[in-house]
Amino acid sequence: MQHRKWVTGAAAVSVALITTACTSSGGKAGNQTTPTTGGASSAAAQSASGSSAAPQGGGDITVARPLDVIDISPDGSFLRSSDSQIVNLIADGLYRINKDDKIEPAIAAGMPTVSADQLSWTIKLRPGVTFSDGTPLTSADVKFSLDNAKSGKQQGKLFQSITSIDAPDATTVVIHTAAKNATLLWTLASFPAVIMPKDFEGKAAKDFYQMPIGAGPFMISERKPGTDLKLVRNPKYYGTAAKLASITFVPVADPNTRVLKLRAGSVDLIEDPPTQQVAQLKDKPGFQVISLPVGVMRLGLNTVKPPLDDVHFRRAVSLALDRDSMVKAVLGGGGSKACAWISATFLQGYQPDFGCKFDLDAAKSELAQSSHPKGASFSIVYDSADSQMPLTAQIIQSDLAKIGIKVELNGTTNQLYKAALANKTFQGRFSLFALAGDPGLSINNYIATKAESTSSNLLPQITQQYQQSTSIFDDAARFKLYDQIMDEIAGNGDAVALYSPDKLWAASSKIKGAAILPTNKLNFADISVAK
Repeated sequence: MQHRKWVTGAAAVSVALITTACTSSGGKAGNQTTPTTGGASSAAAQSASGSSAAPQGGGDITVARPLDVIDISPDGSFLRSSDSQIVNLIADGLYRINKDDKIEPAIAAGMPTVSADQLSWTIKLRPGVTFSDGTPLTSADVKFSLDNAKSGKQQGKLFQSITSIDAPDATTVVIHTAAKNATLLWTLASFPAVIMPKDFEGKAAKDFYQMPIGAGPFMISERKPGTDLKLVRNPKYYGTAAKLASITFVPVADPNTRVLKLRAGSVDLIEDPPTQQVAQLKDKPGFQVISLPVGVMRLGLNTVKPPLDDVHFRRAVSLALDRDSMVKAVLGGGGSKACAWISATFLQGYQPDFGCKFDLDAAKSELAQSSHPKGASFSIVYDSADSQMPLTAQIIQSDLAKIGIKVELNGTTNQLYKAALANKTFQGRFSLFALAGDPGLSINNYIATKAESTSSNLLPQITQQYQQSTSIFDDAARFKLYDQIMDEIAGNGDAVALYSPDKLWAASSKIKGAAILPTNKLNFADISVAK
C-alpha cells in the first residue's frame, strides 16, 4: 500500500490559472490564461521600473567549499552544486523559485499570458534590465539563451517542448510549444534557463564561460582555478542590490580542515561541515549552523550491466538496505530516510512503500528468483571528495553482504566519476538529486539522462506517462500520475532512494540572514555581515 505523508512546511507546487479576456500573440481574440503564484523573497522585492535599490549592510566574506568551480555554464553546471550556485548568483532567468518554492517573476515583468489553446506563452520583460557590463538585456538575448538551453547535453530535454521562440520587439518574448506543457513555467524558473548575452558577446562559448556575465546580483571579479573565485556586487542589478560587497569562494576538500579554518577566522562560511561536528558548532559561542532538508541521495543501478540487468536482483538490493542506520551513521540523525528519488517535499509528501522497505527475508526471496540466486558482485563508483558518499558506500557494502551480494567500492575523482557516467561504464553510482519545483521537471530529467545513465527498461513507459502529465493543468490529477511513476521506479530498483540529508552550512555568528532555499542554494544575495 502506498501512502502520502504530509511533511510539515511542505511546499505547494501548484500553478493557479486565472482566465482573462485578451488578444493572443497570433492576433485572435479569446480566453487566455495567466499563470500566477504567490510569495516573494526579500532578494526579489523589485520595482517594476527596474531601478536598483541601495544596498544595505555590506562587507566581504570568504566561503570554503569542498569543490572548486569548474563549469559555470548553465547546462554544464548541473552535476555540481558548487558550479550551479555561481550561475544562480551571476545570472537571472525570466522567473525564479523563491524561498517558499513558489515561482515569481525575475527578468520577466509579470507572469506569462497563455493562449487559449495553451500552446503560446507571451512574456513581457522588465524594463531597464542590463547585463553587468551595462549592455541592455533584450528579447533577443532571451531567445538566444533558451535556444541554447534546448541544445544542452545535460538539461536540454527540459526545453524540448519548445518548438520556436519569437521576439516581436525588444521587450516581448513569445514561446511556442508543440503540445500543452503544464510544467513549462517551472522549466523557465530553473537555473539552466538563465539569460546570457546573445552570441556570447561574439566569443566562443568555452571562452565566454571562463568569465561569463549575466544580469544577476553579483558579477565575477577574479577567477583563479584551484585557488579562488571572487564575486563582487553587481552595481547595475535591476532588483534589490546584494548586501555583501564581495564573496570569495575557496576550495577546501577536507571537511575537518574547513571547520578548523572557520574556527580560526580565516573563512566566514563553510559548506558541508562534518555531521559529527554539527552539534559542537551549534553549541559553541560565535558560530551557527544553517540547515534544510533538500534532495535525495540515491543509488543508481545500471540496468544493462549484469548482474543488475535482473529486476529481482535490483529489488533484492533495495530491500536489503537499512536506511534508518544510514541516517544515523552518515547524517548523524540530521535528515531522514527516503523512499522516492524525488524529495517528499516536492511530491507533496508522497512516499512509495517499496522504496524504503527494509526486509532481509524479502530480499533473499527476490534474490532467489533472480538469475543469481546465490548472489553476485558489482561495483559502486563515487566521488571520494564528497562528504557522505564514502561512508554510505561502506554501509551498503556491509548490508548487501548479509544476503550474499559482494560490493566493490571505487572511490575516485570527480572528473573520473563524471567520465564513468558519461561513458556508462559504471554498475552502481551515487547522486544527490535536488531539482526543485514541479516533479515533472525531475521526471523529465530522468528520461533525458536515460535514468541518469542507468538505461532503465521503464524509460518508454515513463516517457509516455510524463508526456501525458504535461497536458494536465489540474494539480491533483497530475500528482496522482507522479505518484504512480514513483511507485514504478521504486519497484524497478534502478534509482534506489537512500536518504534525504539536511543541507548544512556553518558560519561565524557575524553572518546575518543566511538561509538555504528549496533549490539547495544559499541565499547569498540576502546575506550581510554584522558590524
